Amino acid sequence: MLSVTSGLRAEELYRLRLYDIDIENRTIYVRDEIAKDYEDRVTFFNLKAQETLLEYLNTKSNLDRLFSGKSIQYLFSKLNTKLRMKDMGKILLSAVRSFRNANCN
Repeated sequence: MLSVTSGLRAEELYRLRLYDIDIENRTIYVRDEIAKDYEDRVTFFNLKAQETLLEYLNTKSNLDRLFSGKSIQYLFSKLNTKLRMKDMGKILLSAVRSFRNANCN
């Protein structure tokens, strides 16, 4: 949910630290050392992602990293699909383009 609504890349999500997230204002600070283009940026996430993130954090304690690569891979393996995390961005981009094209004509 967080990746889809914020536009985070898979590698950025894996390397995200809890202090990078401002849950109240629904913003994420993507540090240059974890960004693909090595530039700092700020991205945002929606209310549903905020709710889901708060529920997730209530089940965890003493977190430094928000997620690990292994935990994300495990969750995807439970979906019983060949989709990979990096495929999600392509799917979302395609859906957004289709929506724009349908509404612009």
